[in-house]
Amino acid sequence: ELALLPAPTVFTTGDGLNTAGFNWIRHSSDDIYSMNVKIDHNFNDKERFSASYAHDTENNPNGFDGQPLPQSPIGVYTDTGTVGSLILTSTLRPNLLNELHAGVSRNSVQFHAPWTVAGETQQSILPTFNNVPYLLGLPLVTSPLSTGSGEDPQGRLQPTYLYGEKISWLHGRHAIKAGAELRWVSSNSFVSFYGVPRITVGVATSVPTQGITTISGIGANSSNATNLIALLAGSVNSENQYFYSPGGANPQWLQGEVAQHTWRNKEVGTFLQDDIKLKPNFTFS
Repeated sequence: ELALLPAPTVFTTGDGLNTAGFNWIRHSSDDIYSMNVKIDHNFNDKERFSASYAHDTENNPNGFDGQPLPQSPIGVYTDTGTVGSLILTSTLRPNLLNELHAGVSRNSVQFHAPWTVAGETQQSILPTFNNVPYLLGLPLVTSPLSTGSGEDPQGRLQPTYLYGEKISWLHGRHAIKAGAELRWVSSNSFVSFYGVPRITVGVATSVPTQGITTISGIGANSSNATNLIALLAGSVNSENQYFYSPGGANPQWLQGEVAQHTWRNKEVGTFLQDDIKLKPNFTFS
């Protein structure tokens, strides 16, 4: 991971001698693609079929877990939405109309960390210890990969499916409409906060650095000097990792598991409406 650290490019920051900074433009395109299809077909003068489909995709590199450094691998934000419907309209009698309809709506947002972008793996992006990938937090310098909890992969999927029927009947002064609809609604989300271990380089609390403050003239630079020694020595200040359980009868805490939640709901809706034409210019519902 240290190989991703660039040479400084800006010397108007830092102390002008030992520390400096860098300046660069981070690429972050945001592309949205849309597709819409609609089909209408009349089987005969009494039966009509229509179908519609719409799909939108958003792809935003660096929209999530953006590059801290020019050589850092990128994270990506994606958003997809799909809406589809089928409608079959049948004229059963001159005064009786029946409509069957079905539809689907699906929306998915995904936050891809650099090690979950297509073609990448944790082993190809992250350093490892005993074959366990980890994120490395560094003192004094910008870490090549962000180590905050919000940088881990997460996602949401919310599909809704429905089926319904509506009938319209004209009888004398009455225009009667009745129908029913079934809806299957669910929401699925997952997070993996701190699923990948964080190792922070710094002064170990159990083995403090000694002798720095006694150096003549070090003054206010003692803190930076202490951190620099810890960085060069690879001293570990802390390690943090969350373990999640997939649940079940005998739940266990597993490395690499994500916290997943799914909510499901079934809904039923019905209606009955009668429009009564009391006068040529007055209708009561």
